[in-house]
Amino acid sequence: MAYLTIFRLEELGFVQYRRLVDAKEPQKLVVFFRYLFNEGYLRGAVRDDWLKLYDKEFVDETVEKVWTGVFYAAARLFLNMAVCIARAEIA
Repeated sequence: MAYLTIFRLEELGFVQYRRLVDAKEPQKLVVFFRYLFNEGYLRGAVRDDWLKLYDKEFVDETVEKVWTGVFYAAARLFLNMAVCIARAEIA
């Protein structure tokens, strides 16, 4: 899920990505999206781990892509949806 979200979302498209998101458990999605879109983790531990595998320019471009623009707005929308669904299931 993380790979698709970070590296293949543009190829996959939001309609297909939403189908994938809808198939997952809302509580798990809340945890996933909160982790992925936590700036401290993304610019810290996640970036450091990626630097072990990828070159600095690629990592920095990817982190910036995740944190800005349409990608970020769409992901925040999915997070909000997952939180609402999770709350409804608990109630």
